[in-house]
Amino acid sequence: MNEKTVTNYLSGKESFFWTPDYVDTSAWIEHIPFAFWIIENLMPKMVVELGVHNGTSYFSFCQAVKRLNIDALCFGVDTWKGDEHSGFYEEEVFGKVMDHNGQKYSRFSTLIKSTFDEAKDYFIDGSIDLLHIDGMHTYESVRHDFETWLPKLTPNAIVLFHDINVRDRNFAVFRFWEELKQKYRHFQFDFGHGLGILAMGEVASEEISALLNTNKAGEYYIFLRNLFSDRGSAFKNKFDASMLLKHEREKFGMQAKTLSQVTENQVVLQSNYNQLLENYNQLGENNKELLANNDRLLESNKDLAEKNTQMQETCGELAESNKKLQETSQSADSDKIKYQASVTELSEKLTVANSSLNKMIKELSDQKSTIEELNTLIQKQDQVLRWYKDTYENRSIIGVLKEKFRSRLKKKLNPDIPKDMYISNNIAADDSAGGPATILTNSRNGKINNKRYQFKSGQGNVISTGQ
Repeated sequence: MNEKTVTNYLSGKESFFWTPDYVDTSAWIEHIPFAFWIIENLMPKMVVELGVHNGTSYFSFCQAVKRLNIDALCFGVDTWKGDEHSGFYEEEVFGKVMDHNGQKYSRFSTLIKSTFDEAKDYFIDGSIDLLHIDGMHTYESVRHDFETWLPKLTPNAIVLFHDINVRDRNFAVFRFWEELKQKYRHFQFDFGHGLGILAMGEVASEEISALLNTNKAGEYYIFLRNLFSDRGSAFKNKFDASMLLKHEREKFGMQAKTLSQVTENQVVLQSNYNQLLENYNQLGENNKELLANNDRLLESNKDLAEKNTQMQETCGELAESNKKLQETSQSADSDKIKYQASVTELSEKLTVANSSLNKMIKELSDQKSTIEELNTLIQKQDQVLRWYKDTYENRSIIGVLKEKFRSRLKKKLNPDIPKDMYISNNIAADDSAGGPATILTNSRNGKINNKRYQFKSGQGNVISTGQ
């Protein structure tokens, strides 16, 4: 088979010119054209990928299966936790892959979230046509993965090994790949971290067989490598450009947002500047007022100093006054004691005076009673006087009879009565009966018509004498 025929096998396929529907950050982007090409030429019944990560390689296989309408099943196995080579990532990575798989390839594609060793029991031996190993990249890990999954491969299966050209960070896939090349037909791409293609047996596809039979040392190998590399680089450059554009857009968005924020901040700063300028002017006015207040304060301090001196003098005077007040207080205490003694003495005297007053009040009450009796007597005497006045003429008529009566009476009572003695004019005789005379008085010594009388009893008779 000449080189022209092989070139037609490679570039004459439709898949060589496809554009990927899904691309994410990955070192596998440059191998997407080969992923399309190997599916179209191998026409596998089952595809398994160990190490899906963000799905760039796995969804390339799925896109080819769907577009070619191949009756095939695809399985992606990963823990989606990461490792020391791929890095550790969050659960959102698995969510993104799961969403895209569900939207585009759920009819034939299944994601298995487990370790590679756990997942192998889900497959029967001799069932996998295409196996892509892209897990942990240490020598022990990649050898373990290959040997563990080897029984699951069909006799004519193809195995892909990624990162065969990475020789740092403890990557050792290249060592195991060198061992495998001694046993199996193979082809390899050194770009894109390196991709090894290993044929487990006879290959039915002439296109794939032609690729495997190419001499690596020849110029045609370089041509084939460049053919896929250029196509893959176009995808990578486009993706990088899109990511750069996205980054620039995000950066522009951030810058626009920042500019908007800066503009807002500038407005705020201008407002703050105006406020500060206003505050500065106000501070100038306040400073002038403070200086004036300071002058007034100095003057007030001077006045306070003078008043303080006066206060000290006043305090001295107050101390002296306090001393005198204490002395006065002591004297007042002494006077208080004397005053209390005087009050006690006056209280006793007042008690005695009250007693005397009560006694005098009683005597006055008695005298009042006596005066009332005298008033009663005077009233009766006034009645006698009125009678005497009213009966004066009648008494003149009987005057002669009275003289006769008096003469008789003197002789009858006591012939020795002196001449200057006389019977009271107030003797009323019973004219009709001629009976004995009666003295008209209620008191022992009385005064009637300005004449004083003295009465004494002698042989049962009453006598009055003198003016």
